[in-house]
Amino acid sequence: MNILNEIKRKLIHFVTILLPILYGYLPREEMLYISGGLLSLALLVEMLRFIWKPFSVFFYKLLSSLLRDNEKQGLTGATYIFLGIFLCLLLYDKWIAQAVMLFIIISDAFSAVVGKLWGTHKIYAEKTLEGGLAYLVTSFIIVYFIRESNILIGFAGVIASLLAEIFITRIDDNVTVAIIGGGTMQLLCLLNIC
Repeated sequence: MNILNEIKRKLIHFVTILLPILYGYLPREEMLYISGGLLSLALLVEMLRFIWKPFSVFFYKLLSSLLRDNEKQGLTGATYIFLGIFLCLLLYDKWIAQAVMLFIIISDAFSAVVGKLWGTHKIYAEKTLEGGLAYLVTSFIIVYFIRESNILIGFAGVIASLLAEIFITRIDDNVTVAIIGGGTMQLLCLLNIC
């Protein structure tokens, strides 16, 4: 995928930033309904594009330039983003859920764009040192600015989610970041390190 399409793709993903912002004002239960509804809608779109030819033609005509090769035969990144956000809301304390949702939305976008534009030092598969550093810096900034966060636990989650982002390639990173990064922070809080 060329860089212009990657940027368009990430700009579409940025719309989901409304979810962690809304979570600042709405209770968890309402956020679960909203994110669960969006996930259900995304799964419906996925199902329709595979089983109903007219919808499939429309879908690919509209979005094919923004899809990665693996998404043409599998689930799209948007569905995985909604799944990751739903898992964050379901499993984690509020500040952890907000931080990890922002990692998925902001840090992942910066990582992808920086890696595509300036990435020259490969770390693993298609992941670059430059993209990894962009992820690290943006995630540290996110943790720093979340008022309720525990900085040390947040930083542990950043490192864990970065490692998941780089090295777990068989599962979509929107899900692995949610599970590994958020799980690390929640586990540290449960161990009373919070």
